[in-house]
Amino acid sequence: MKVKLDIVTGFLGSGKSVFINNIIKETITKDEKVVVLQLEDGETKIVKNFTNIKTFMYSDEIDKLALYISNIVDEENCTRIIIEYNGTEPFEELQGTLSKNIVRKKCKINDIYFIADANVIKSYILNMGDFIIPSLENSNLILINNCFDKEVDKIKEIETLIKNINLSGHILICDNNDDVGRTIRKSNLFSKKRIKRFYMNIRGERN
Repeated sequence: MKVKLDIVTGFLGSGKSVFINNIIKETITKDEKVVVLQLEDGETKIVKNFTNIKTFMYSDEIDKLALYISNIVDEENCTRIIIEYNGTEPFEELQGTLSKNIVRKKCKINDIYFIADANVIKSYILNMGDFIIPSLENSNLILINNCFDKEVDKIKEIETLIKNINLSGHILICDNNDDVGRTIRKSNLFSKKRIKRFYMNIRGERN
């Protein structure tokens, strides 16, 4: 069975590591072994209170990432890899890396998450669309973070802007980093079966 690849992308400070920590907390099962591969060093650290979680920091060239992932799969015998990817880097480069045969033989892209900061996402889309649009339009879940002090019409404006780029992705509204876990649970997009196998309802099918 191929290893599942989840991608969490967005700009530095948007809450990607916080999101990853909460996804792990809400979805990890005893029979899973998860590797978190960070391609940037953010302020928030990945949780280490799970014995079946390992975190690696990758700072080498993107074209060497495919071999690195392949080696991780062989050495760690993992079932899921979560990649934290900096939104200022071209998303096409990551896609190209993950489409190489050395990765495709062992892994499959499972879900792509985009974490947006409500304070800056509008200006980023309008001024840096070349970087943001490819990752936004390929995401099946977009979490708009830091909405706690935003007026409803401002949030709706951001939602509309995102929907013009991605018609099918689920959009979650989150007050701040402290609210990410509650937002995930409330969405009902993530659940565990009685047999403890993890699946997501985002695509409307079980993994």
